[in-house]
Amino acid sequence: MQRFVNYFDYLEEEIKLKKLQGIADVLCFLIMRRKLTIPEAEAKIQEARKEARKIIPDQMETYDLIYTNRFRRLIDQFLRTSSTEE
Repeated sequence: MQRFVNYFDYLEEEIKLKKLQGIADVLCFLIMRRKLTIPEAEAKIQEARKEARKIIPDQMETYDLIYTNRFRRLIDQFLRTSSTEE
């Protein structure tokens, strides 16, 4: 019985992480396709962070290392350069 409980815990964690990954993927897509302005992207990043805090409250340091840096890099690469090119 313990084995099933562990499996369900694992599945629950996987679902949480997939949800978070989906949120991040959509945000990355919007930034890379230049569908957002810099202020809109910043607001969406804050929304994603709030959602992450609900999903993985004990892993926010890891979230910041992975996703916050990725979002900042994408903004610099795709949004800041596009505004200076125009």
